[in-house]
Formats: sequence, structure tokens, C-alpha cells
Amino acid sequence: MVSTSVMNYLLEVGILGFVFPLVVLMAWRLRTRKNLIPALVGGIAFFAFGKLFASVPFMLFVGIEHPLSAVIRSNGIIYSLYQGIVVALLEGAGRYLAFSYFLTKQRESRQTAIIYGIGHGGIECMFVVGWANLQYYMGAIIVNSGEKVTESLPKEMIQDMSAMTVPSCVMNNLSGLFLFILQIALSILVFQGVRNAAIRKRLLGYAILFHMLFYLPGGLYQAKVVPQPVMVVLQLLVLAPALILAINIYKKMAEKEKKKEKEQRSSTSAPEEKGWAFANKKLSNIEENSERNHSKPEKGTD
Repeated sequence: MVSTSVMNYLLEVGILGFVFPLVVLMAWRLRTRKNLIPALVGGIAFFAFGKLFASVPFMLFVGIEHPLSAVIRSNGIIYSLYQGIVVALLEGAGRYLAFSYFLTKQRESRQTAIIYGIGHGGIECMFVVGWANLQYYMGAIIVNSGEKVTESLPKEMIQDMSAMTVPSCVMNNLSGLFLFILQIALSILVFQGVRNAAIRKRLLGYAILFHMLFYLPGGLYQAKVVPQPVMVVLQLLVLAPALILAINIYKKMAEKEKKKEKEQRSSTSAPEEKGWAFANKKLSNIEENSERNHSKPEKGTD
């Protein structure tokens, strides 16, 4: 049996998993006044590369019965490494293509990276937090309904749901929140890599590495090597350096954009200043000439 408190939590967080990314996106939109096209592109990129394209290697290496798939499925650590490598490469490619070819007009603003990351991570949050919690909630209803209905469910699934507690659910959702933040940080790294060819390979490598390492603690937990709280702490340790690096890059982008705006303003105001200086000089010359004419003695008649 699944407790009522757990079921209420699953339902509430399931709904929140869909609402939260939209609230973040609208808040950022109100703060920056930028359009939401990058968020739409980010959501499409995640669905295409993180879901559709990722299903092909999953079918080849996990879904079809062969010795390699048996090894991957039997070991949680190996499965998490496989998942991390495939997802990191495919989603990284999706980010790179999006910034390189579909968001060329928005590449001048650093806000594009944030808005794209919210769209990319937001759709994933809806799957990982929203839909997953609602699935568990519906499964809990089936488990609590009676023995005859539960015969169609796998025994492992029934055991996992029966063992659920509110703290374990909170830690699962913390992992989903960390992943949402990580997606924004990775989007900043790839965005700057696309804009700056000198550090492109390095930043793309960092993005893939951080993304891949984030999945490893989940594999350690599935293999029962570490408990769930340690899994969350390890994921936070992966997120922290990625977030710090992304914040530093974002600040540098902000400084460069402000400097560029200042130079543009000075270049546009320079001709106006020259024009006003010329006009003032001309006016002063006219005034001096008029003063000289007035100062000359008038020729009288005897």
C-alpha cells in the first residue's frame, strides 16, 4: 500500500512539474523583454535529440536481445554510463545545431542562452518531474485498489511504490531540479562555444563531460553502491562547477555586450557632436564679426 501523504505529494509535484518551467520562462520574459523563440527551439531540440533520436541507440544497444544489451541492462553503473554518453552527445549536438543554424539572429544577446536552456530543460522537467510523478500517482492508485488489478504490474514496480516515502520522493525531485539548472548552464557553455571559435572545442567538451557525469550517481544508486542522499549530493557536486563556470562566462558576455553598446552609442553620437561643434564655432565667428563692425567708428560729415 502507498500512503496517502505520498500520493498527495506525487499529485501536487506532478502538476508543479508542468507549471514550474512555464513560470520561470514567463518571469525571465518579463525581466528581459526578449522573445521566446529560443525557448521553443530548445524544447523542440530536446524532444528531437533527447527523446526521438535517443530511442535509436536505445533500441540497438538495450532493446534488442544480444550479449551487449544483457550486460548494459544487468549493471546500473554501466547503464548510467551508456545513458550519460548517449544523451550528452545527442543533446549537445542538438544545442550546437540550434545555436549555429536556427538562432543566428539571436546570437548577439546572451539572453538567448538562458531562454534556450529554460525551454530545453523545461520540457525535460515536464517529463522527469511532472509526467513521472503523475505516472507514480496513477500506479499508486492501482496498487491501493486491490490484488487483482496489481497482477498486471511488475512486482519490482509494486515494491518500489510501496516503499516510497515523502523524503525519498523529495530527493528524486531535487535530482530533477538539478537537471533543469544543469541544462541552462550547459546551454550557456555551448552558446559561448558557438560564438567564440577559439574556445569552442573546450566548452563543448566541458558541456558533454558535465552532462555525462551527472548520470553516473543515478547508476551508483540503482546498483545499490550508494544510498539516495549520497546520489543527490554527488549530482550537486557535478552541478556546482558547471554552474560556476557558466556564471563566469555569462558575466563576461554581459561585460562585452555592455562595452559594445557603449562603443556603438559613442560612434553614433560623435557625428552629432562634431556637427554641434561646427555650428557653435560658426555662430561664435558671426558674433565676433558683428561685434567688430559695431566697434568701428562711424564716418561723420563735417
